[in-house]
Amino acid sequence: MYSDLLSKKDPKTQIGIRVNSVSSGLLGDDLPIFDKIIPEAVLLPKVESALEAEQFLEMCSTLKNIENTPLVIFIESAIGLLNMKESLEVFKRTSLFNLEE
Repeated sequence: MYSDLLSKKDPKTQIGIRVNSVSSGLLGDDLPIFDKIIPEAVLLPKVESALEAEQFLEMCSTLKNIENTPLVIFIESAIGLLNMKESLEVFKRTSLFNLEE
């Protein structure tokens, strides 16, 4: 299904894969898809703390198909906004993803 989308997509578009948030407890169920496909971007919702950022990166550290993949993070709560600087510092220290500013 994903390969069908890639073969028919407009070259000016980018297809990202949205995973569940760390706090949902469902992120681990999403990660096996990256063994089958190489994403053009990964979208991580509801980042609320540096700890969640660290947990996300730890869970992704064994994945082979995501190195230097663009990462889009979503800050969706007041606590996430208050902790945004610390969360971004965690993401900036990794070479696993490409966090564009």
